[in-house]
Amino acid sequence: TFQHEHPGGSLIKQGAGGDVGLFWDHWTWHHMAPKVGGYLEKLRVGALADPEEVIDAADPYATEPARDLFRQTVLSPRPYSSETPDAALVSSYLTPAAALYVRNHSPVPDVAWPDGETREVAALAHEVEFSTTGDDAEATTTLSIHELERRFGRAT
Repeated sequence: TFQHEHPGGSLIKQGAGGDVGLFWDHWTWHHMAPKVGGYLEKLRVGALADPEEVIDAADPYATEPARDLFRQTVLSPRPYSSETPDAALVSSYLTPAAALYVRNHSPVPDVAWPDGETREVAALAHEVEFSTTGDDAEATTTLSIHELERRFGRAT
């Protein structure tokens, strides 16, 4: 089935039976992939429209991080995808961080600390949940950023 061939697998079911415009605004790669339009046109049975309903969706790319466009060769601005120029690779043994290649398939999440909040306060409050499934049991552990750093050290 198409679901098994699609790189997003079962995620494509999220748009089943409705307007996929919001998904395509988020996963903009669909607009650039050469096979997508032709394939979908064969499957189209109509177009959904409701002039009475306006969807007010924020631009998912509004909080993209600033990038040094002179240190990367931009392949796609949305989603952002770039290559390291050859000149940057041969200029030094170490590649500058601003020149490293970037591969995104969707917007970069905004994970900045809330205004007025220090990193230390946010590290105590922000939690990450980890789930595992084994042969006989499932386990879930929730850790704060502070606890992760305490257990595993801080890295940049």
